[in-house]
Amino acid sequence: MNMEEVATVFITDDNPENLSVLSSILEAAGYRTRAALSGTEMLDSIQKQIPDLIILDIHMPKLDGYEVCEQLKQSAKFRDIPVIFCSALGESYNIIKAFDLGGVDYITKPFRGKEVIARVRTHLTLRQKQHELEQAMARLHATQEQLIQTEKMYSMGLMVAGIAHQINNPVNYIINSLNGFRVDLRDLMKLMDQYAKSDPHLPPPMAERVSHIKQEIEYPALIQEMYDLLDGIYQGSMKVHGIVKSLQNFSSSGNRDREPVDIATEIDHAVLMIENQLDDSLKIIHERHEVPPVFTCPGKISQVILQLLQNAVDAVERKKSGENVITIYTFSFEKENRKNCCIQITDTGIGMNSDEVSHALDPFFTTNDSGSRIGLGLTSSYRIVQDMGGTLHIESSEANGTTVSVELPAAID
Repeated sequence: MNMEEVATVFITDDNPENLSVLSSILEAAGYRTRAALSGTEMLDSIQKQIPDLIILDIHMPKLDGYEVCEQLKQSAKFRDIPVIFCSALGESYNIIKAFDLGGVDYITKPFRGKEVIARVRTHLTLRQKQHELEQAMARLHATQEQLIQTEKMYSMGLMVAGIAHQINNPVNYIINSLNGFRVDLRDLMKLMDQYAKSDPHLPPPMAERVSHIKQEIEYPALIQEMYDLLDGIYQGSMKVHGIVKSLQNFSSSGNRDREPVDIATEIDHAVLMIENQLDDSLKIIHERHEVPPVFTCPGKISQVILQLLQNAVDAVERKKSGENVITIYTFSFEKENRKNCCIQITDTGIGMNSDEVSHALDPFFTTNDSGSRIGLGLTSSYRIVQDMGGTLHIESSEANGTTVSVELPAAID
């Protein structure tokens, strides 16, 4: 309950006159009231709208106040509602039992207005302060977890940078060796073909033998296959080289000075790092338009794009039906007499409702029920974009999927 809002007090008593007196006292003090003549009626009523505080008569037929309070405290939905018991001075009641069952206070009949208001106000204030403390603890916990996650990511970045460096040297050696081997093979094939065709001293049996072997091994096809294999090895090595470069760029993003960064290159890095998660049913389309460079640390925007792509892949996989497409659309625009670039990532996935969209940038919020991913990705991406002077905006519906737009100021020429 927000203290600026009008609190609702639910009164339960089998005596209509008591209900009327308490309602008058509380409403005169500015509170809203609801009332019921039995515990069963009250339990049914609060299912629709939860009150801020309950005043509960102890002596009632069928369900007495103790039994009603016990049911309230057994429910996760209602256990935090403060319960104040009430009973007539001449009636027997057990104060210890009332507190043991979860009651926070008690008042006696006949009611004294100032006492009732003082006790109600006290416990509503305590509940508000408890709620504020819980929120503060949640924020503290979220900050602590994010610091831990950041430290883990930093340590992982150092490890990845080291591994990438170790891999990069042999990969470069393989690529350079393949280029040399291709040239040597071409020269050797040229020599062999020339020798077989033009050597006048080659004995007829030998020429016949060479011709027979060439037919047996399907010489032209063999040569083509060798070149194809070389091309495959080269392309695979270049892909590994690209992944290593992306890892180096990604892991060192927080340790480098800002500089103009090409958005298309960063998108290519991010796509390359996520391709292993894509099956044949999911495709990524990049609709490229010329955009100006962005002034930032290399790899920072790659982190953002990678996280947004990961979210899009998760959303598409969870929908498991229809068209499985992720579209990356880049374009430039003018804003406040300055060039800006926009990256839009749209998926055909499960989407979010309006309430989920409103909380999507909260730390640890996730719509993934599996719990396999900690909900820090969008929060971190949002902060990175803010640090670059940009904005991140989310549009989503359960029918049409999600579009995340990242707008960034262009580097000054």
